[in-house]
Amino acid sequence: MRGRCRCRRQAVRGFSPLTFAVFVVFVGLAGCGGGSDGGSAGAPISGGVFAGGPQNPIVGSTITFFAAGAAGYGTGASVLATASSDSSGSFNIGAYTCPSAGTQTYITASGGNPGGGRNAAIGLMALTGQCGNLTASSFVMINELTTVAAQWALAQYIDSTGQIIGTSLTNLKGLNNAINLTNNELLVSYMLSDGDPNNTGVPASFLPTAADCSSGSPPINCDGLERLDTLANVIASCVNSSGPSSTQCQQLFCGATPGASWNGASCSVTPTPDDTLEATHAVVTHPTSNASTIYTVPPPPGMTLFKPVLTSGPADWTLALNYTGGGLNGPLGIAIDASGSAWVANNSTDSITKFTSSGAAISPAGGFIGGGLNNPLGIALDKVSNVWIANNGGAINGGPKGHSSVTELDQNGSPLSGPSGFAAANLTSAVGVAVDLSGLIWVTDNGGNSVIELCGSIPEACPIHSPSYNTGDVISNPSYTGGGLNNPAFIAIDSLNLVWVANNGFGGGTGSSLSELCGSTIGNCPAGAHATGDPISGANGYGGGGLLAPLGVAVDRSDNIWLANTGNSTVSEFCGAVTANCPLEIPSLSTGDPISPAAGYSGGGVNSPIGIAIDSAGFVWVANSANNSMSELSSSGSPLSAPTGYTDGGLDGPAGIAVDGSGNIWLSNSRGNTVTEFLGLARPVKSPIMGPPQAP
Repeated sequence: MRGRCRCRRQAVRGFSPLTFAVFVVFVGLAGCGGGSDGGSAGAPISGGVFAGGPQNPIVGSTITFFAAGAAGYGTGASVLATASSDSSGSFNIGAYTCPSAGTQTYITASGGNPGGGRNAAIGLMALTGQCGNLTASSFVMINELTTVAAQWALAQYIDSTGQIIGTSLTNLKGLNNAINLTNNELLVSYMLSDGDPNNTGVPASFLPTAADCSSGSPPINCDGLERLDTLANVIASCVNSSGPSSTQCQQLFCGATPGASWNGASCSVTPTPDDTLEATHAVVTHPTSNASTIYTVPPPPGMTLFKPVLTSGPADWTLALNYTGGGLNGPLGIAIDASGSAWVANNSTDSITKFTSSGAAISPAGGFIGGGLNNPLGIALDKVSNVWIANNGGAINGGPKGHSSVTELDQNGSPLSGPSGFAAANLTSAVGVAVDLSGLIWVTDNGGNSVIELCGSIPEACPIHSPSYNTGDVISNPSYTGGGLNNPAFIAIDSLNLVWVANNGFGGGTGSSLSELCGSTIGNCPAGAHATGDPISGANGYGGGGLLAPLGVAVDRSDNIWLANTGNSTVSEFCGAVTANCPLEIPSLSTGDPISPAAGYSGGGVNSPIGIAIDSAGFVWVANSANNSMSELSSSGSPLSAPTGYTDGGLDGPAGIAVDGSGNIWLSNSRGNTVTEFLGLARPVKSPIMGPPQAP
């Protein structure tokens, strides 16, 4: 929950405005960047660059003021102005032209003298928000904390040097959301010249205080605060050292080089980074590489530390935040809308929760209700960003079973379906829901061993029928069966509009399989499937590849199918309908053949997985309910996360999982009644998702 802005570090309390006339990163909040309103004169701004918090001014640092690029990820940034820091670490940026009012900007600081001599290894960054929001009273602080926060949250928008920020013209919103998240959840982002300096350069009020984290019952987000501080201290150790050849910098650069090893005195290879910006970016984009080496970089004697810090070395350098409120109670399904907001189905209270892209709860304390919500499980969004929910109809708060249905809400959470929902007469126990490329709605009926199809929010896209179909009308009559449907769980759509279903099977996974049905684009269905809903897979479905009691199912960018197996804690992959995209190293693969080995893919912490999501580059993300972790697999099934998985961010019974347009990963915590967001870890995905994942 959010709180008031307050001072959090003892090291900051001696900060005097007479000593340091600089303050904090300014991040504008309005609008989407990259407008074409033409160039205009920018307001002069001032700031300062410091090492290890506002204690040591960095003198003679080269200050570069950038406009973020819009020609692709990590490219196209342009220099607006340059300056140099003076003997107090202060700098002024005068004449420059804003490319547009909405263009995102940032500042880097390179080199300089933090007090012990010039250090060419210094590379720091601060986000400065939308160009048109900067005024003559905007002050910018650049230090290690602003650097690590920017690198974590914007990891997918920054090049390998750590200096160039850019996005695509079609994903300006993703970049803006990532910057707003940095401002709202990680750092105090700006203050006017008459503000209190003690409230600048410290974590945002969303995060707990150092005192909170030293209490007997520390809040969940202490882990995030401690990770910020710990990595900032590692970077500061190099910044405050004698230079690139110092032990601090050499150990950091070695640890930031994947595949390298540090023996206590030297690196096994020539390190790749040559400054702290490049090293920080390498650390956050290769979070499991040399985590211990990075953690043990020794601070120079007398260096002031950011606090609180991790008390033991992390297994990885991921950063995750934990959100509460908005009616979360037994959260399961989770989905992202076009604005980057997250929608969550609350299985225990017949409600839906909505969070902004920055993690603020929009829904009321009891969540959004009505429209037939009853034991909601799966959730999806359509082309007009209406929300569709599969209601299982189980015994909720002592209520009777048998009220399964489908609910539709608008973007404000208001019900569009009636009090009983849609399709109540056609469902026994709905579980999964997906929206196809035509905007039609597909729902699995676990109790009926079937799938139903509904008319979506745009009736004109529904099949011709007399009388005409209206939103929520059932198209499948009777329900679709066959193809191995057996206690079907979740459901996904491929690029050909074909329908794929994970069949959990009976107790112990007996009869579990993958089903394929002809979708609403009948011309894409193979011979023998003549109508929408016809089974394409055989009577027993597709099997093998380690498949056992799957729940989650996802389609990758190659149209291959991935499933999360709760029965044996593995992940399975199957060749999809576009067989040309199946691995060439496995000869003669046909649709439905397993790509994963007989035992499935394992490792990386996979343990009783429920939800599965795939990003736009093909990386696979899995929510593990048994060990409270998230796993990452490569597109070939190799584990990339640590053996325990990624475990920070208060994960507690993670179930649903989704990737947003900023590259953040959202998970619902079914036992903890919270939502966890891993920052900048995945490749951005266009939302809402319909068909395979696409880059925004």
